[in-house]
Amino acid sequence: MPPRRRAPSVAQNVQEYRHDDTRMNNPPAGIADIAPVPPAQPTSYMVYVSLDQWSQVKAQFESAPDAQLRVTGYPAYDPDLEGLAVFATTIGVT
Repeated sequence: MPPRRRAPSVAQNVQEYRHDDTRMNNPPAGIADIAPVPPAQPTSYMVYVSLDQWSQVKAQFESAPDAQLRVTGYPAYDPDLEGLAVFATTIGVT
């Protein structure tokens, strides 16, 4: 992991932290310096859901083309997948 750079001094006014078109993809230096660098390859996920949980949300999920699943569960590294397995404890549709 690369060494952390010293955080810059506190902003003198609120405008320095305001997100507008020029700062949307250029966060303040203090935040960018401590955030981890995203991996070059996307992380693969496999979500394991019980049949009872899936039967409760299946109709809602399939009926709306822009629906998204909201899954809460326990993650674990899966060496076969070379990514994360998530064992769902709750599932919902948003």
